[in-house]
Amino acid sequence: MAVLTFQGDRELLKTLKRIRDYNYLESGLYASVKAGAKPIIASAKALAPRRTGQLRRSIGVKTKAYTRNETVVGVIGPRSGFATVDDNGNRIDPNKYAHLVELGHGGPKPAPPHPFLRPAFEANKNNAIAQARKIMWQKIQSRL
Repeated sequence: MAVLTFQGDRELLKTLKRIRDYNYLESGLYASVKAGAKPIIASAKALAPRRTGQLRRSIGVKTKAYTRNETVVGVIGPRSGFATVDDNGNRIDPNKYAHLVELGHGGPKPAPPHPFLRPAFEANKNNAIAQARKIMWQKIQSRL
């Protein structure tokens, strides 16, 4: 798991104290999380196996803010709302089967794993952190 913290940087902490507008800061955090997620999402879409293409189309980021500890989290994976019906009338919902593709499964018809999210994350985590930092600094500097 990649964790981007801005703690310990005295200049940044002084700047954040000068901003004092949490809504502005929160919007900067949202923007930086989404910018950091873009390279991971692009790589995951490229690595995702294609049967119907719904899994690739459904990969995105969901952001959530926790105001109590002033944290914004981005979760990358299949989003809801991409379900379709195939030619046989079966409902295909990538949100329900993405983990089975990523990790594989046992049962009467076992399937080997076809990882796409973990390799995308591992290959792009440093780039994602750099993008998130860049956007956050731009947001802070535009406020000063």
